[in-house]
Amino acid sequence: MKKFLVGLVLLLLLLEIYRPVAFADGVVASVKTDRSVYASGETVSIAFTLTNPGNAPVKYTFNNAKIYDFKILSGGRTVYQWSYKRSFADVITYLDIITGATKTFLEKWDTKDNTGKLVSDGTYELMFFLALPNAETEVSTSTTFVIGKASEPPVFKDVSDLIINKYLKTLVDKKLVKGYPDQTFRPANNLTRAEALVLIMRVLDINPSTYSNSSFEDVAKNFWALNDIEEGVNKGIIKGVSATKFAPNAYITSGEFTVMLVRAVKLDLSATQSPFEDVKETYFGYKEIIAAYNASIVTGTSVGGKLYFYPNKPITRGEAIIELGKATEK
Repeated sequence: MKKFLVGLVLLLLLLEIYRPVAFADGVVASVKTDRSVYASGETVSIAFTLTNPGNAPVKYTFNNAKIYDFKILSGGRTVYQWSYKRSFADVITYLDIITGATKTFLEKWDTKDNTGKLVSDGTYELMFFLALPNAETEVSTSTTFVIGKASEPPVFKDVSDLIINKYLKTLVDKKLVKGYPDQTFRPANNLTRAEALVLIMRVLDINPSTYSNSSFEDVAKNFWALNDIEEGVNKGIIKGVSATKFAPNAYITSGEFTVMLVRAVKLDLSATQSPFEDVKETYFGYKEIIAAYNASIVTGTSVGGKLYFYPNKPITRGEAIIELGKATEK
């Protein structure tokens, strides 16, 4: 029994863990890294989010200008603390979170300890917290990630990204994803709408029925993805670009792919506060992208202290594999 518990703890540490935590005042805190595996010396991007889903505004008071902090721990020992040797203005500071609002704080860690040396390979815990003066009102949350070389050799000769390789290994072993005859995967290539739909349905084990007719004038009866397209439309996973056209060979965008994936796995769509500057309520997949973020399927990109998703950018094969891998490991 003891060995089993030890093994379970180690397994959890090796996974990218998403742990939203609710506090007495109703605020929900979560922290995420942009990836779960990093090579030595790579920068870790961090997003700390506070959401107030309650019926009343929340106001925090701080003794100085430091309103948050984070630590990097290895084996329970702190190897890095963000506030170490930093100076903060000695002035009372407030943080207000109105009803239904989300506050997101973005930081980076260069994988060096507080002495300036690169940390060794291993599993690390990130603990992010508000620097509140009263310990009884602590607001903190944590996640884990790995620094080091891939534990598995590259599945394809042109895939060097550790996280893509991690998910490819699982999907290839299950015979859900294939490469090209020259033993490449071409992770930088874009996906068409038809390819993306088939990939999602195959990975999620959604088996289409056989269809003899097409609902779209640009999808022939003998088109290779006809059955998947018809099934995907019938299940509400995807729609045509119009009432009569599907555009099967057009490149699919990051937003469209994420929306399709969220609909396929049927995530909860109740959250309405977007963490992304470029995903507004007018976007057709607004709620789906918020759900994907809350489920740690997507993390976004930090630019100038703000978080962006770039929903209209064509998604690459490698990016699609990462989202699929995160969605199916839940």
